Amino acid sequence: MNVSMDYQKFCVAGINYKKTDVAVRSQFAISEDQYGRILENAAATGIKDIFVIATCNRTEVYGVANSPQELIELICKETAGAAELFQQMAYIHTAEQAMEHLFDVSAGLDSQILGDYEIVGQIKHAVQFAHSYGTIGAFLDRLINFAVKSSKDIKNKTQLSGGTTSVSFAAIQFLKWHCKDFSNKKVLLIGAGKIAISTARNLKDYLQVPNMTIVNRTFEKAETLAKELGYNASPISELEQCIRDADIILTATNTVKPIIDKQTLAGQPTKILIDLSIPYNIDSNVKTISGMILVNVDELSKIGEMTFSNRKNEIPAAKAIIREYLDEFADWYRMRKNVPVLKVAKQVMLDIRKKEMCACPYAVDALDEAMPVDLALKKAINNMAVKLRDNFQEKGCNCIQAINEFIAAKAES
Repeated sequence: MNVSMDYQKFCVAGINYKKTDVAVRSQFAISEDQYGRILENAAATGIKDIFVIATCNRTEVYGVANSPQELIELICKETAGAAELFQQMAYIHTAEQAMEHLFDVSAGLDSQILGDYEIVGQIKHAVQFAHSYGTIGAFLDRLINFAVKSSKDIKNKTQLSGGTTSVSFAAIQFLKWHCKDFSNKKVLLIGAGKIAISTARNLKDYLQVPNMTIVNRTFEKAETLAKELGYNASPISELEQCIRDADIILTATNTVKPIIDKQTLAGQPTKILIDLSIPYNIDSNVKTISGMILVNVDELSKIGEMTFSNRKNEIPAAKAIIREYLDEFADWYRMRKNVPVLKVAKQVMLDIRKKEMCACPYAVDALDEAMPVDLALKKAINNMAVKLRDNFQEKGCNCIQAINEFIAAKAES
């Protein structure tokens, strides 16, 4: 594809947590095999620059195409969802707006948890996979490189990714503070509602908890969530035994009375207990048991609210960094677009230099060494490159001016 077309034809089409629920997003979930076929189909239709991000919170396809619809069709051909549904729920950006969206996603500005830095690793993995299929060209490779660098700069220079936000995610941070290794810990999650689902996914995504049992009053809900995440489910009748076996317990039910109290845990080993429910599921008298660690939803909320406020304050600084990198990428793009003109000008100057040296019989042997290091030629080309970057419309005038400068410099030497 023509270099000059890359910038304007770059686009992204995607769905995410903002407009779609899990049921809709799951219709457009993409396995590694499906991803491979999407890239193969793209190449077959002439789309050479393309990659896909597919996580639990989003499915996005980025590429240089004649229209975003081409990218949507590639996704929907390999997934269970209909193209009409994707189109209805999708956001579509083109040119610089699409580039800015990629930078926002990379920085965690578009994440469900503001400042979530995990997305960068997911982008790198998706791009690496696309590289293996040869669908990352020079344009997209450089753009992604700038986006990743921008994300790293934001992480190092701002507090956008500092602390924690949502209550369920605050629970993850609390666990990190109190437990360094989860490989041999048995986790019990009581509940299978909205908060419990979010918490279960965070436990899997951020802590890679290997052993978790989910208990719910309606067993089918617990079983569905457990199967989705690769965990175990137990009926409510086995709750007492599950409590005894667990090292870490999280509760998220709507019961009006505590389901765990001091008597429930009497004589049991030390446990970490996190109560995500209102009213509380765990009686505060549990704290009087030596070694037991208990935190409730109100305490976690204070952590989350304070951090979210701090992160929001960092958005302008993050956006300023993104703008710097977008401007730098635009400069690179303009220079790259000028390469054909620069090559023509350089060849003309080399021909002039060759004729000049051939006119001197003693200089012929030095011709091959002299041309690459000719300072006048380098200076003329560099000046021309700067002028083309600032005003590409006058490329012909700039080319003639560069050649004249080169001839004038040689005449003075």
